[in-house]
Amino acid sequence: MAPPGSRIGFIGLGAMGTGMAARLVHAGFEVRGFDVRAEAVRRLASAGGRAAASAAEAAADADLCIVMVATPGIGSTVKMVNQLLAGVHIAAAAEAMALGARAGADPRVLFEVISKSAGRSWMFENRVPHMLAGDYTPLSALDIFVKDLGIVLEAGKALRFPLPLAAAAHQLYLMGAAAGLGREDDSAVVKVFEKLAGISVSGGAGAGAAARAPLRVLPRSAAAASRETPPRPRGARRSRRPPRRR
Repeated sequence: MAPPGSRIGFIGLGAMGTGMAARLVHAGFEVRGFDVRAEAVRRLASAGGRAAASAAEAAADADLCIVMVATPGIGSTVKMVNQLLAGVHIAAAAEAMALGARAGADPRVLFEVISKSAGRSWMFENRVPHMLAGDYTPLSALDIFVKDLGIVLEAGKALRFPLPLAAAAHQLYLMGAAAGLGREDDSAVVKVFEKLAGISVSGGAGAGAAARAPLRVLPRSAAAASRETPPRPRGARRSRRPPRRR
């Protein structure tokens, strides 16, 4: 691999390529990327990379050229595996941030600490800021993971291969879609936990602390109490009913 500061040409900014190129930019490489989709090239430029108008331009004068264009069969398998990981990572990030808020931690401090810890992931660092801002403008809709993880599970079924983590994440996205979040950004899956736990990840530590308040035990209603049979005193005999006359 070329040392940081080297020029890298990156051809193919799909689901995997975008993340890899952004990582290289973050590591200090000069990355010039090209993709047939202009939107993907713009995303790289906004992440600090350089846009190329063609594959030849991306490769020109590069110390290293990375090509993320696969044959159809391999490409579909790679994308499926990538979407499995991406979907699970976003769901795990939402669950972790919601847990922290429920426990009373300041979500912003939690994000800063985890971003420098072993538990971080690219999806954690990319999606959690959306959760903290409460901005769910769709860059990648939640419904996409309902579809993609469904494809992953169908593949697992056909291969007789268990996918428990993918299945759990898929159910979480389905819950979000059922709640009307399907067209929001996929990071909105955190709203499922917020609704269930009565917290707000974007609301700071106060929301988490409030959610930790002890649960109140509500008294039984009079109707419910009346349906219960009062306890019989110890030693008391059960009364006998008089025999029926024939």
